[in-house]
Amino acid sequence: MGKINNNKYLNIVLVLVWLIVIFLFSSQVATESSELSGKIVNSIAPVAPEIIKSSLTFLVRKSAHILLYFVLGILTANLLVSHKLKAKLVYIYSLIFVFAYAITDEIHQLFVAGRSGEVRDVLIDTIAGAVAIALYLGLRKLHSTKRASKTIKNIVE
Repeated sequence: MGKINNNKYLNIVLVLVWLIVIFLFSSQVATESSELSGKIVNSIAPVAPEIIKSSLTFLVRKSAHILLYFVLGILTANLLVSHKLKAKLVYIYSLIFVFAYAITDEIHQLFVAGRSGEVRDVLIDTIAGAVAIALYLGLRKLHSTKRASKTIKNIVE
């Protein structure tokens, strides 16, 4: 088993672990989820008025979606890159995967006490994933362009 195969398996494991992380967050009943958000909000704004805390709670909860699906986008793109797919296909397949998982995640929340499935959250999750995938692929392209430029420079000298 060569290095590439090991990386492929590691990339699969990383994606699976991250899917489990998202699933576990989504499995929290409303009171647990609110308590976690409340702790974060209270540490950010211990003396803020309730209206500000309410807005902060919303931002903290949506930021969690953004972070979770941003990471999922990167991990998914990295997995597909390790399978030597073209960048356009990596983007499309990764985005479809992130979108599909966001949908299933919101459906899952329909069965968790006090939680709901929100179309808005699917959109937030998908946009976060799309941005992450684009950044990941853009940075890979930039890195490979710089590396190719160095190689050409070394050959010419």
